[in-house]
Amino acid sequence: MEKTKLLCCPSCKSTRVDDPQLLLDNYQSSYHEIISRVQSVNEQFIDLYRDFDFLVGLVRYCRLGNLYGLPQMEMQLELSSKAMKKINKEGIDELNKLRQEGLYDLRTHNYFKNIKLEHYRSLDALLKGTEVKINQHIERIQFWISEVQEHLEKLHGTAQFLKDQYTMLYDIKPYLPDNVYDVVAIIPPLNMHMKRDTHKINDKCYVIFTENYCIFLPKNAIKYKLPDQFVQLKYSDLINKYEAKSIIKGTQYIIELKQGEIQITAPPQIITTINQYFGLIDSDEPFMVGSPKKIKEIEENGPDKYEYKRAAAKFASIFREWLFDDRVQNEEYTPELEFPSMTDLKHELKKLDNIYNKYNSQVENHEIPLEKYQTERGKLKENIHELKSKLAGMTGYFGKYDNY
Repeated sequence: MEKTKLLCCPSCKSTRVDDPQLLLDNYQSSYHEIISRVQSVNEQFIDLYRDFDFLVGLVRYCRLGNLYGLPQMEMQLELSSKAMKKINKEGIDELNKLRQEGLYDLRTHNYFKNIKLEHYRSLDALLKGTEVKINQHIERIQFWISEVQEHLEKLHGTAQFLKDQYTMLYDIKPYLPDNVYDVVAIIPPLNMHMKRDTHKINDKCYVIFTENYCIFLPKNAIKYKLPDQFVQLKYSDLINKYEAKSIIKGTQYIIELKQGEIQITAPPQIITTINQYFGLIDSDEPFMVGSPKKIKEIEENGPDKYEYKRAAAKFASIFREWLFDDRVQNEEYTPELEFPSMTDLKHELKKLDNIYNKYNSQVENHEIPLEKYQTERGKLKENIHELKSKLAGMTGYFGKYDNY
């Protein structure tokens, strides 16, 4: 009579025991799932970075185009940048800690080699403990990301307004004074009546606020391509400003000059906006940024969207390279570039530098649409990042190309 060999659990003496190799395979599958979950978080962070970078690019485009209003955009983007870098740091520190703990556990169990049946209970506890820690880590990262995402979503409304302002500036720029490089805000054409010395205007006019001047540009000047039709007034020349209500003309904004008067007729909310702009300019509060310098600094010192990915790759490598002897190539981010020498790499960076400067010059001269600038800028930043990574891998070289 043939004897049947029964497996028996050393702990509970149960004979209902699965095939050990099947159990081992299940553990391997579970750890691969954990690795995949950690790496999926990186995609969420990259999406957040893209949203942040889109807003930075839009603001930089407007600043290069001499539109300097809404300085709160730089303030809020800087807060977002700091928050994203904090997510990176705290998330990576925590992930590195989990990686070290995982390495210790794997060593303790001899990387799951020569596993005996009595070890499976401790292995099961190890797996569940790791899952709990990883779930908590992922929940924290996702919560932090959602907070920053919510903050950025609120900025999109202000960014759209800034974009609309730039579109108007793009259309009217050829008809403004040559020395206008500091536009704060533009109000679309309003009914305006001006009596100033012998100069009279009775037309719809754009109202343009700059750092030191208020400019009135007739809509017909653009329609009929008439140069030098603007009226440029120093704020110091405006003696008095106030709202007025007329039964016939409706709500008006009156600007008294040293020699004359301006009457602007518009809906109450527009009149309120004009009054707020003048009030802001008359106050000590900042109403403009001085140059594109601040947004450039925010971009230069922004978060590294690949930093968490590199930490996640290190985390994955501990398990994938040692778990069950399943050795795979380290998945740390290494751009696939094929340049024969460091000289060629630096030469390529110089070419990209020239292209970058060309785009900036085109923006300053209102020669490139926003959509094209955003697209080309994004491609350029990716190419520069790849080249910098390649150079850093060869020599640890970091040069002036960090400013993208």
